[in-house]
Amino acid sequence: MNGVMNWLYEDIVAVLLANGFTEQTSHTQSGTSHHYFLDESGLHLVHVQYHAGKAVRPKTLENIIRTSGMPKSYWMKASKLSKKVLKKTPYVPTS
Repeated sequence: MNGVMNWLYEDIVAVLLANGFTEQTSHTQSGTSHHYFLDESGLHLVHVQYHAGKAVRPKTLENIIRTSGMPKSYWMKASKLSKKVLKKTPYVPTS
């Protein structure tokens, strides 16, 4: 993972799951799987498309980041962590 470039579906889902999101539903349309993840508060519903082996487009990732409610800086930090370490370092909002 590199900034907003070269993120795979699996990388995005790892960040969401590590931060308390759960998959709510999914469906397939025109050969693309669409998955929806909801955070614990029920305020943030994130739509993630699955394209086997293809990186998510930067603008799509920007939208995912925006709808997740987590700052872009956290996502960029998370991009440098392994999935094992990521589970131990969820985003904690500051009040």
